[in-house]
Amino acid sequence: MQGRLAELIPLITEVADQTSVPSFRAALALAYLEGGDEIAAGQIIDQAASGAFVFAEDISWCDTMAIYSAVAIELGHPAHAGPLFERLAPFHEQVPHDGLIPLQPIAMYLGGLATVLGRYDEAERYFEEASELNSRGGMRFAEAQTNLLWSRMLHTRGEHNDDERARDILEQARSSAAAHGYAMVERRANLELSNLT
Repeated sequence: MQGRLAELIPLITEVADQTSVPSFRAALALAYLEGGDEIAAGQIIDQAASGAFVFAEDISWCDTMAIYSAVAIELGHPAHAGPLFERLAPFHEQVPHDGLIPLQPIAMYLGGLATVLGRYDEAERYFEEASELNSRGGMRFAEAQTNLLWSRMLHTRGEHNDDERARDILEQARSSAAAHGYAMVERRANLELSNLT
């Protein structure tokens, strides 16, 4: 949440090399991405895509799919977004839980993936669903991330008033991120706000 995942790359690498649990490889891709190494992140997700993102449907499945979805969204890879979207779509109403805290709603990832695929109206429906789940669960971090991705979709779609709506949602994301210490969300919100001006 503090945007410091890249600091854990050596530890995640060690664990990923010692276990066959796929969520650690996915986490490594995300850590590389957040550290600015898109090439390394891309190589890991490409390897997962070569197996069509098919993983054992155990306790780590949802985490694995969600993390790879986050990577595909940030890299803007339609070829990866498609199969991830299809596998996650049946679970759009679910909010994964790691045993301690609720994670981001599946609907948020589906909205981001649909944006990468250019299916903007569908993306908006998923963001609306995720927003409702975030509000109902009091999930501030998920809300900030949802608003960040939602604003990105609106700016990309570019219909009447979309940029104005994107700016309002981004301001909410930035404000929440600043108040709660979500550094990566705050940095991305600032960057995307600068692109709207």
